[in-house]
Amino acid sequence: MKSFIHKILLLCVLASFGHTTAWAVKVIIDGVNYSINSNNQTASVVNGKNPYLSGDIKIAESVTYKDQIYKVTAIEEKAFSNCKNLTSVTIPDGVTSIGEDAFRNCTGLLSVIIPASVTNIGECAFIYCEALTSVTIPENVTNIEGMTFAYCTGLTSVAIPESVTSIGRETFYGCSRLESITIPKSVKTIGAWALHNTAWYSNQDDGVIYLGKLFYGYKGYMPKGDILEMYL
Repeated sequence: MKSFIHKILLLCVLASFGHTTAWAVKVIIDGVNYSINSNNQTASVVNGKNPYLSGDIKIAESVTYKDQIYKVTAIEEKAFSNCKNLTSVTIPDGVTSIGEDAFRNCTGLLSVIIPASVTNIGECAFIYCEALTSVTIPENVTNIEGMTFAYCTGLTSVAIPESVTSIGRETFYGCSRLESITIPKSVKTIGAWALHNTAWYSNQDDGVIYLGKLFYGYKGYMPKGDILEMYL
């Protein structure tokens, strides 16, 4: 791994806790910025404020610094935000979280491989990824946060795994080509407008709309005095 480290920036991030000193090191590998956490011996991908990353990116499984190996466990918020020329990203097994806005506005992103180790995907993580045509949500994710895939206009179908219990507000809002979505029985709540402005929503008749057996909402105008009947 040492041979791949192009640049190491020692950040003077020192904090004393009794007799313990915590420090952080920033490492850049193939243009991707990593931050090493000395407290838990891990590393995470951080925002390098570099919108010029392009092509296919493979996130490192670990970072080596001074003969110590630090496993990469997180992609922090805005890590790749506005990297419009990225086309694919491979996330290694061992990463457990993808932060808010991590891939926001990566308009050229065609594919992303999310490993089963990921348990949390933050709000707006893939918002405005217009070229993204498919995504596999890992089995260990329990909540899909608000606007996670909003305005991913290239998505045509999504399968929600059995582990998911809730879908946030506007999660797939504006995914205009999204025609098919599979919802398991495990999902108990779905946020407002989660599927508005999608092909799926446009294809629904006026009246009460169900997503599987889950009440989604009412489409169209309800005349005054009408009674809404829902089957739960």
